[in-house]
Amino acid sequence: MINLLPRQAQKQLEREYVYRVLIIIAIMIALATIIFSIILGTLYFVLNLERGQLEKLHTDNLASPEVQNDIANINDLQNKMNILSFNTSGTITEQFSELIRVVIEAKNKDIHIKEITIQNNETLVISVSGIADTRDGFVKYLESLKTNKLFSSVNSPVSNLSQSTGISFSINIEVVTQKHEK
Repeated sequence: MINLLPRQAQKQLEREYVYRVLIIIAIMIALATIIFSIILGTLYFVLNLERGQLEKLHTDNLASPEVQNDIANINDLQNKMNILSFNTSGTITEQFSELIRVVIEAKNKDIHIKEITIQNNETLVISVSGIADTRDGFVKYLESLKTNKLFSSVNSPVSNLSQSTGISFSINIEVVTQKHEK
């Protein structure tokens, strides 16, 4: 097709065409920006509401009796664990778990420990009770405890040796404590 417009008019027509294309692109960018802003604003508003509800739910849960009970149980367990890893004032002693481990490892196949209790008054005393299959096994267990350097004394009533088999025994073991050197 032949263009009958003068050269100057053709250039102005091309310029107007480019301007129209640029205006359409600018309008599309502006519309996309407006739509994107509306979506982001809506999401921000919804998420802010949900965050407020979650914070309210969290504070309500902390005030609930179940959570308070759980917190009390955790604190109680923490106190019990602090007791188990003791260090009495003025003395340096082994950890409870180490003492219990030593008492258990000292036993032989004839010894069946039923109960271990620890009393920490003026001195630290471990009470062990159980059943020994034979008197020989019980005596070997006593000797093994007496030779341990962690224990200052091992006390067993004479009545523990009255039977030869099926001996129900009770032993009191005093733990060695050392004063702090300063």
